Amino acid sequence: MIFALAVAMGIDLFDSASYALYAKDDRYMTPEGTKRLEELEYFPCSCPVCSRYTPQELREMPKGERTRLLALHNLWDIREELNRVKQAIKEGTLWELVDERSRSHPKMFTAYKRLLEYRDYLEENEPVTKASAFFKVSEEIMRTPVILRAKERAEKVRKKFSEVINHPIFGEIPKYLSLTFPFAQSEGEEDFTIERPSKEEAKSYVQAIAEYQFGEGASEAFKDVFVELSRKTGMPRQIKAGSKHVATFRAEDGLLTLGIEGAKRLHKILPYPKMRVVVNEDAEPFARKGKNVFAKFVIDADENIRPYDEVLVVNKDDELLATGQTLLNGRELKIFKQGLAVKVRRGIK
Repeated sequence: MIFALAVAMGIDLFDSASYALYAKDDRYMTPEGTKRLEELEYFPCSCPVCSRYTPQELREMPKGERTRLLALHNLWDIREELNRVKQAIKEGTLWELVDERSRSHPKMFTAYKRLLEYRDYLEENEPVTKASAFFKVSEEIMRTPVILRAKERAEKVRKKFSEVINHPIFGEIPKYLSLTFPFAQSEGEEDFTIERPSKEEAKSYVQAIAEYQFGEGASEAFKDVFVELSRKTGMPRQIKAGSKHVATFRAEDGLLTLGIEGAKRLHKILPYPKMRVVVNEDAEPFARKGKNVFAKFVIDADENIRPYDEVLVVNKDDELLATGQTLLNGRELKIFKQGLAVKVRRGIK
């Protein structure tokens, strides 16, 4: 079916007429495409129709009844595939599903490869982190936006943190990014062993991650921090400067969640409008109190912001109001007038 590919292209509204049209033509829908009823000996499905009847029994039915039952199966199949697509989006595995589905037909595979050529458009809408690991299931999936972005950012980090390790999927990467998505959260033919950072190196890991996550110069905000390592796992956890909480190392993706002190430091170091979401006067008091920011109150934003970035919420005078995680990219933040824009983690009074 084409649903996964269509959703990856940005389509979110579908006409359901195909289930009835195919049924009238004695065509049986599957995730890989349609099959002629006359070709089937077994039903590869467990919907109410396929659980009750065999292909032979459907072929022997009057045309009207056969069409009705085939249409019912086809509708079940469409619903199941759409649910599968939605679950893939939730898990962050849409591209893996697209890669799998595209191999059901040469034309669809051609369309998939063609879509990957629009890398700038795709990258703009691709979240910076996902709930699931990246699976290298083909060479084509290495051209998906999250992978290309990761490689580009890693190359920039390498200019400042030159020590590298060889990753079985990504090749040479900065050593201090080895805990971070997607490098640590990936599976390929060869295993990648993650080394626990030493106490002496922990700060270098945090600085490299900051440079990777927030851009050039961000590592300076963490030059004097102390990194607490988990007694259980040996991985970084809390990042502090004296008694002040700067950031938290997220175990699930190896990225940083900013504390108030970390937000203040980045705000001071990063030039406007880098990593900023600008809100109007109406939203300012609510942001300071730690309330979420809605799109209708956003008046400007850094166009390089991507979905799920940790951002700085500021007013028109660039005064820091809050820090949180955006649900939209920079362009969407500036044009959307409805819905949630930033999940505020901490307000700054």
